Amino acid sequence: MKQEFFNTPKRKKLYTDLENLQGGLDSWLRYYNYECPHSGKYCYRKTPRQTFEDSKQ
Repeated sequence: MKQEFFNTPKRKKLYTDLENLQGGLDSWLRYYNYECPHSGKYCYRKTPRQTFEDSKQ
């Protein structure tokens, strides 16, 4: 998470307090888990949430 959230060159927002940092992190995690397709071993271009839901069966 550190490498993908904090060290991304595209990130232009400076967080000045913990509430803003938490909000930014929550938004990023929502995007990462629900919107961003992954090419990992078991994801096959699905989001992590889709992969998790498919594995429950």
